[in-house]
Order: sequence, then structure tokens, then C-alpha cells
Amino acid sequence: MEFANGGRLTAEEFRLDLPRPDLSNEQIAELFVRHLGLALVGRVQLRSLQIVKEAHKGSRGIAAAPAPNPRGQLVDLSHTISAGLLTYPGIPAPTVHPHLTREASRSHYAAGTEFEIDIITFAGNTGTYLDTPYHRYADGADLADLELETLVDLPLELFRLTDSTERGFQRRPSMTAT
Repeated sequence: MEFANGGRLTAEEFRLDLPRPDLSNEQIAELFVRHLGLALVGRVQLRSLQIVKEAHKGSRGIAAAPAPNPRGQLVDLSHTISAGLLTYPGIPAPTVHPHLTREASRSHYAAGTEFEIDIITFAGNTGTYLDTPYHRYADGADLADLELETLVDLPLELFRLTDSTERGFQRRPSMTAT
């Protein structure tokens, strides 16, 4: 490795985790420089490059591969919350209003500094949420009181809703439950 401001660096038998095996020499050289946090690198020459297949451990600038889940498949139920999102009939939709616009922020801070801050208002059960006993019973446990183990590996009932009306959802004979 040669530096733009002079000097050289040589490494032997250096191991670098790669996010995938099909990277070019140029991409591997870029990851090497980023991993070491080097600046002013002019040229990198790779010799005797050998790709070894093994579990990715993570490197600076590259996330480690997720560990396999011994409990089975996880399904992410989250979704984007946006202004006007219909959560449930009768529950107010989220709103987003500016608190400080980019234009207004310029007069409060140093030259060239600007940002935006919004006020977001939404009902507590907007998006993916969990009804705790407190939701129904005043003396019930809230989310902080529940042990995580009580919320995983639970039996599942899946209902496929194939029809809805203005009065709400209706169950039809074609619905399946598993």
C-alpha cells in the first residue's frame, strides 16, 4: 500500500471479512483501507489473494452476518407509519406538523447550519403493537411488567380476510384458520 503523502505499508497473512465472495480486487482493497481506517491511501496492490469460506465475523464498515435463529423463522410485522395512515376505524390517523423548518432554523444557528424538526402525533396502538393486560384492565400489567419469554413461541391462529364491508370485517366460509 502506498500513501499519497509518502510511505508504504505491507501486510502479510492479513484476514479481512468480506460481505460476499464475488468482490473484485479493487472492492477488496477499498474494504481493507476502510477496515484499517486509513487516509491518504494512493495505491493498494493485492498479491496472493485467497478467499476462504467461513462464517462472517464483521469488520469496520461491514455488518456481521446475523446468527441463525434456533427458534425458527422470525417475521417482521413492522411497517412505515405516515401521516394519514388508517390504523383502525375510529382511531385518529397519525399527523406530522413542522416544529422548526429548515428555513426557520437558519436564523437560530451558525451560517450553513439548517435542519428540520417535526412534531408527530399518533395513537398508542398505531402500527405493530401488543395489547397488554393493562389495555383492558386498569390493574393489569403493562409492557414493562411482561417477561419476554411470555411473548414468544406462542400458538398462532391465522385468519385470511377475503371480504370487508362498511360495517367492518365479516367472516366468510372461505376463511382459513391454522
